[in-house]
Amino acid sequence: MNFRHQLGKSSAFSRLELVIVILILAVLVVLLIPAFSNARAKAQRIRCASHLKGIGISMKVWANDHGDKFPMRASTNTRGSLDFAETGQVFRHFQAASNETYSTETLTCPSDSRRRARDWPTLNNSNVSYFIGLDADETSPQFLLAGDRHLDGTPPKARNLLLSTTNTSLTWGPELHGGMMVGNVGLSDGSAHQLAGPGLTRYLLIGVTNAFTNRLEFP
Repeated sequence: MNFRHQLGKSSAFSRLELVIVILILAVLVVLLIPAFSNARAKAQRIRCASHLKGIGISMKVWANDHGDKFPMRASTNTRGSLDFAETGQVFRHFQAASNETYSTETLTCPSDSRRRARDWPTLNNSNVSYFIGLDADETSPQFLLAGDRHLDGTPPKARNLLLSTTNTSLTWGPELHGGMMVGNVGLSDGSAHQLAGPGLTRYLLIGVTNAFTNRLEFP
């Protein structure tokens, strides 16, 4: 009788240990989920910046063959997309440089729910995650060439167009990059940068130094 009683006590203690282990594992999972989520968001931002860098390089290659002008500043007669400026057809500007761009995949941010286009002929705004700087100029390397589409400003965008000046306040919305209010931009020199609010203001001021208004068109 004493032996069975001791065996029962040992079995009950083992069940208690199992419950404690399960609780500890549950706590660890809860603690680790944000870390994994942040790591995934960071990886996506890095890939996004890589996409914008690729876009910048392809645009510069195109410009080198077309009088140092980006597609959105060159007529369609010379394979540019100037005629589509301010029409809301942002994809046209990227489509113009399709021969210089590695893939349509570079036009979609990894954190965006939008799907990449199967090919260039079927490309449209729903496959594009990035705005285009209509006034970007290769001779002004710090101009905004492209950037994440979740950029907001004051005054708000009208007809997919944001007219930014030195008085414009720019912020990132929560749509991309896990709602962390950060984003990426590509500059006319082919570089890409991750920016928060103060960084946006700095690049905006640089971008409008030689132009009173900097037109940013969104897909």
